Amino acid sequence: MIRIIGNLIGKDVPFNNIGIRQKRASERLSSGKKINHAADDVAGIAISQTMEAQIRGLEKAERNALDGISLIQTADGALSTVHDILNRMVELTVQASNGIYTMQDREKMQKEINQLIEEIDHISSSTVFNEKKLLDGSLGDSENLIFSKTLSSTSGVEYKAAVSEGAQWEGSINLSEIRDGVILKINDTVYEFDSDGNTNTNGKVINFTPLSNSTLADLMKEIDDALQADMLGGKLQNIECSLGSGSNLNIKLKAVDNDVKHGELLSVFMGNSIPEIDTTNQEIEEGEVIGPFVLGSKLTIKNIDLSKFVDGTMININGNIYEVDSDGEYDLAKDNVIFINDINDAVEKATKISDKLEELKTICGFDSIGFWGDINSGFEFVIKYEDFHVGDQVFDVKFNENKDKNFSVAVDDSKRGVNTPEIKLQQARKKELIDFSKVSDGSIFIVDGNKFEFDNDGVLSDPSNILVDISSSSSTSEMAAAFKDAFDNSAIASDYILSVSDTDEGKTIVEVSSSAASTFNGQRISMEYENVEGLRYDEVGLFLQVGSNSGDVNKMHLRIDSASASYLGVADVNVISDEAMSNIENIYNAIDKVSFNRSNLGAAQNRLESIQRSLSITNENLSVSKSRITDADMAKELMDLIKENVLEQSAQGILSMTMNFSKDTVQQLIQN
Repeated sequence: MIRIIGNLIGKDVPFNNIGIRQKRASERLSSGKKINHAADDVAGIAISQTMEAQIRGLEKAERNALDGISLIQTADGALSTVHDILNRMVELTVQASNGIYTMQDREKMQKEINQLIEEIDHISSSTVFNEKKLLDGSLGDSENLIFSKTLSSTSGVEYKAAVSEGAQWEGSINLSEIRDGVILKINDTVYEFDSDGNTNTNGKVINFTPLSNSTLADLMKEIDDALQADMLGGKLQNIECSLGSGSNLNIKLKAVDNDVKHGELLSVFMGNSIPEIDTTNQEIEEGEVIGPFVLGSKLTIKNIDLSKFVDGTMININGNIYEVDSDGEYDLAKDNVIFINDINDAVEKATKISDKLEELKTICGFDSIGFWGDINSGFEFVIKYEDFHVGDQVFDVKFNENKDKNFSVAVDDSKRGVNTPEIKLQQARKKELIDFSKVSDGSIFIVDGNKFEFDNDGVLSDPSNILVDISSSSSTSEMAAAFKDAFDNSAIASDYILSVSDTDEGKTIVEVSSSAASTFNGQRISMEYENVEGLRYDEVGLFLQVGSNSGDVNKMHLRIDSASASYLGVADVNVISDEAMSNIENIYNAIDKVSFNRSNLGAAQNRLESIQRSLSITNENLSVSKSRITDADMAKELMDLIKENVLEQSAQGILSMTMNFSKDTVQQLIQN
């Protein structure tokens, strides 16, 4: 009996800590959790709490994705309305272009156009989500980075089409100054006046009869016919010639609209057409030493093209200037003129030049001056100092010196560009916030295909890259300054302007804009990077946190461009002028911009919906995994509680039975 009781209260039956085990089983049943205290499962509590944080983050990221979808749907709905407005503007523009409508009819259509433009701007400024404006350009492009044409303040027409009328020039030319060989240069196109069939330039020719044998009206007609036939190679749309006072020819020129550039002017110049003479083949022979004397040194210029000597050519020998002349009109004194009857006669030309130089050798202090050769092999020009001149002698020979005949072109600037629309140039621009602390040796910035490589050891990965020397840069501002210095000293500095400025956060704002002269229609500037991570911080747009962890992989960048009338390029649309259809291209371009904006939003919404589904699945799987660790097995815990209760009751029954044993009964059991 004692053995039985001993067995009952011994190790075989766990009567110890029954109350603790009962309390723990009861707690698990009431909470449904297997782990209620850290002591319940040390490793399990650490894993489960990490999972709990991830689950809560996933739930909030899923909510963020849904909020992002709501934001996109708000913006897309507003852009859909803008699309409808632009389609209506197309209808009105096409309708107004029909010739059956009067000016009054078009003015009524213009009133609706104006209201539609105002509504586009209203939608752009008033579309908000949680007080954040979506279509004002703060989340994307907000400027129309193209040529835009605005009305001149002097137009005086309420709805005049903003179409450039082209650069204009007005001036007068003195016809009495025109003779054979004179050129008229308009911009870069050269016209040479020719009366004998021999021109001195490769430009265009205006054949004319000398004024002594003609009249001013005839000469004006020859000029007008030549210009009208060419129209400056198609770059002019209008030329007007008329006789003014005296012998002046008044000319008005007007450029074609499509060829006009920002700030362009037409230029006109008159002068002589005198070919350049090649004097590069020069040889100087030192004087020959004979006893105590030094014979004179000699200058030889070889391979001179005699055909380059035309009427007006100057020869300058040590400051003595002589002019070649064939028509009796010269700038210098008669003694300094080499008169040639027929400027095209090579033999006469060579003879007259040689004879004149022979006359001048004494005046010039030379022993001899020679000019000889033949037409095929070229001529030589030789000067020899007199003998017995001691020391080195200096020769100075120039051709075409003082060739300007002082032709004049009178210009009336006050009449240029009257009542023509102003051309306003908006430059292309790229602006980014960059963390230069991420930049190191070997990092590369790419600006429109031009690679700038940061280097501190003198070794570039590609010799064609542009060096950014950071060997002495110890801070982010110095790194940015080194980049700007390299940029400003590069070949592309003439086409782009770079500025850098620090921010309070230690980042740097880098802005690249096109120069006014290099900007073209529709231009954009690209900036890319190599061998550097975590560098770019876009200033425009917004980031949606679509993951439970940190890092760019858990962020989604969303850009929404402006929908204002000025950005879309339809702020100046009008249908009153006869050229109403000229606006149609601008409207279609605006439709393309809105479509591009909406397509980006649609793609972003589809991605967010995929992200939301992925987050939901991940959250569900992670919750199941956490449940396996923390959730109690209710059947097992209930059986454990029942077992503990049975043990407790058994222990109490045994204890009660033991307490009822008498002394005699115990002694009897011992004796037995």
